[in-house]
Amino acid sequence: MEKNSFKIYAIRLDENVNLYNYLYMFTEDIRKYIQSYRSDLDKLTAFTSALLKYYFLPFILGLHPNSINLKINKYGKPYISGYSEIDFNVSHSGEYVILGIAYNRIIGVDIEKIDMKIDLSICEAVFSPFELVQVKNAFDFYLLWVKKEAYLKCVGSGFATNLYQKTRLTTELIQINNKCEIYAGIFSRGYMLSVCMIK
Repeated sequence: MEKNSFKIYAIRLDENVNLYNYLYMFTEDIRKYIQSYRSDLDKLTAFTSALLKYYFLPFILGLHPNSINLKINKYGKPYISGYSEIDFNVSHSGEYVILGIAYNRIIGVDIEKIDMKIDLSICEAVFSPFELVQVKNAFDFYLLWVKKEAYLKCVGSGFATNLYQKTRLTTELIQINNKCEIYAGIFSRGYMLSVCMIK
């Protein structure tokens, strides 16, 4: 990867895949984690996420799977120990799993399946007053939601803090300041995607 570059990879889930034929590729802890989900789709999503992190990610970086040590920060964001110049993030919704990789930047990604019938009354619980007045319909909601998720995942705090009530995101598809870049838009029919990067 070139310096200051980033890449996004999307995997569309195939429910015909028999993931049990491939569980041997992972450690016992990861196998148990994948099998802890009740529905087959959730198991397949967890399996695909693990495949991206433990095999595809090192392949893209030109590393052997056994040579990278994935750890998790106190807010649950994974990172590669010993490779501070590389950051990555994973998101999933519906039939997609997304992997974002950045070089010399911090990255956060989010994908959401759009539900046009969503109850917009939940906006007051998840958006700041600045953001709340911008939500006119489901499209606005999901546009702001993926941007907020991507941003919070990028800074590494997630929703473990009250930071989500202090953000000042807009419904613009591109939002850039001197520290942060956020891009968002329709990814595929019925899905919204956002990428956030901090230098």
